[in-house]
Amino acid sequence: MVILRREGREDRRRGERRAPKLSRRGLIIGSIVVVAIGAVSAMLILFTGSEAQIGPNVGDHFHAKYAVRVCGEKITDFPYSSGGIHTHGDGVIHIHPTHVREAGSNATIARFMAGTGSKITENFLILPTGEKYETGQPCPDGKIGQLLLKADGVAQNQIAGYVLSESETEQTIEILFESVEEE
Repeated sequence: MVILRREGREDRRRGERRAPKLSRRGLIIGSIVVVAIGAVSAMLILFTGSEAQIGPNVGDHFHAKYAVRVCGEKITDFPYSSGGIHTHGDGVIHIHPTHVREAGSNATIARFMAGTGSKITENFLILPTGEKYETGQPCPDGKIGQLLLKADGVAQNQIAGYVLSESETEQTIEILFESVEEE
């Protein structure tokens, strides 16, 4: 006579355990978690990747026209300057970063201005001659002056930190210290 042994309760009593079967509900929940993690990862890669590419890369080469005006008068173009963001004294900013310190979000108006012997912040402009124009100072017309930066005619929120970037057409940058109309 052959005795068949039933596995199950007796094995468990002896301390042996079987691996639990994966339930259908567990499989569905696990699949949803994997898909959600994949979707979040894809969105992070897509959205953070586009912002990381702001400004020029090392090796890019493009130009932007520029003008500096103080209380309505155009300042003479800056003389030749050196560096990856410079001018040839021709009213044009030549942007071709040669290292990472001049590329990406480092390719700012402040970097260009520093190369010309000028300085610019959010509130003041110092020309190579040493003349300083600060928001709140009056222009010759007696009206309060304000420092502004316009790119293609549009006032920008950042002045010194404005990043020069390539566009379909050659960009025009205006650095202005001008009278503010009182409201």
